Amino acid sequence: MRIIRAIVQVSATYKLAVMRNYRCKKDESEITRRSLYIGRQEHLLFLAQSLDFYDFYTEKIAACDAQIEQAIVPFAQWSAMRTRQD
Repeated sequence: MRIIRAIVQVSATYKLAVMRNYRCKKDESEITRRSLYIGRQEHLLFLAQSLDFYDFYTEKIAACDAQIEQAIVPFAQWSAMRTRQD
């Protein structure tokens, strides 16, 4: 995700190549050479919009998870009481 966010923010591909994972077998020059197509405006626009959607849905899922956690508290307490009574 760090690289994807950087692609949207950074226009120079050589700066992105420096961010590669240490396990990557390709060197910085190879990555820079092969990633030149990233600079096309329509690709960057699509990537930026996709990243916005990803962030939006991730936030909504987290909010939903929080509500679910709150909703199951009474059931967990009830279950704990039942276990002690048995």
